Amino acid sequence: LIIGLVLFNINFAQLVTVLSMTDAIEYGQLKNGNRNEAVVLAFRPMLDKITGAFSNGIVGAIALVAGMTGSATGADMTASNIHTFELLAFYLPLACAILSLLVFTFKVTITEKKHA
Repeated sequence: LIIGLVLFNINFAQLVTVLSMTDAIEYGQLKNGNRNEAVVLAFRPMLDKITGAFSNGIVGAIALVAGMTGSATGADMTASNIHTFELLAFYLPLACAILSLLVFTFKVTITEKKHA
């Protein structure tokens, strides 16, 4: 898995998305007897476009808040602007990732009994 991720430049977020959709296909087949891969997998390109739009919007907003507007260069950045950028672009996402990991670790319990 790791070799494939490195060689084919697939990140873990893409892998989780694909596997989640595959699980949804399997679950749908289990619940209603129909295996409808086309509908579920056609959703992925739209999901990729929406997340790309959101991520570009977030990066743009962070750049504006940090003072990276117009023809600003690195020399125009103040210590406060750099701190704002670091906080919003690095530390806030890190905190959110840690929080999501903790929520997943303590709230999601998959046992053989639940799976069955």
